[in-house]
Amino acid sequence: MKKLLGSVVNCQEIPRHLWADPLNLKAVASVKPVPAQIMFITISSRWTSPFPHLEEVTDGVLTSSGWKEGMDRQGQPVHLSGGSMTPATNYNDVCVICFRGGNGNGSDIEYRFSSPGEHGNLYKYMGLTLSPTHSSWVPEKRLMLKVRKPLVSVLEETLQLIDNWLGRVDFLNPRKHFGSLEEYLGFMQQHKTYVGGGGYAACAQFLKNQGYAPLQNVEI
Repeated sequence: MKKLLGSVVNCQEIPRHLWADPLNLKAVASVKPVPAQIMFITISSRWTSPFPHLEEVTDGVLTSSGWKEGMDRQGQPVHLSGGSMTPATNYNDVCVICFRGGNGNGSDIEYRFSSPGEHGNLYKYMGLTLSPTHSSWVPEKRLMLKVRKPLVSVLEETLQLIDNWLGRVDFLNPRKHFGSLEEYLGFMQQHKTYVGGGGYAACAQFLKNQGYAPLQNVEI
């Protein structure tokens, strides 16, 4: 039976047998993949719009991978994937759905597409942690996105600026100089050559609308 996952994935929805034990990586090779359908929200031009974002339903399988201290979780030759002992080095058609990590050990739940989406070379399929925060090593909820590649850097920069505003970077305190997050994001945007999709503030508003936990009590 296929596992059906919406665009917001609660990591508790992942079948328990897929979570790899990073201290017993050889066992990962015998983990049985799970057929799945996952919905991705498509961001093709703007983060916010008067119209609903398009959603793409994809087919594939959920598999396991594990990593431990001294290994590169991005798929170096020592990275083992469920279903085979071959190195998982080609991530063109793979998206990490959920993961757990800490103390140099961890487990990834990978989604391997049955076939690439239309115009896949123009987009990046990615997961974004909605809670507790995007940089957490133990996510609770993840947002599945299909983002036009030039806008991926805008998303990454917006998340960093939000961290700055929330005081997650010790030596930065933009609240001393700006009255609101929107004002701060607008100022930072003026110093960039390209900020597509409507800008940092539009991206932050999109994140808040999708349930990004650190922004739920922040006015934009």
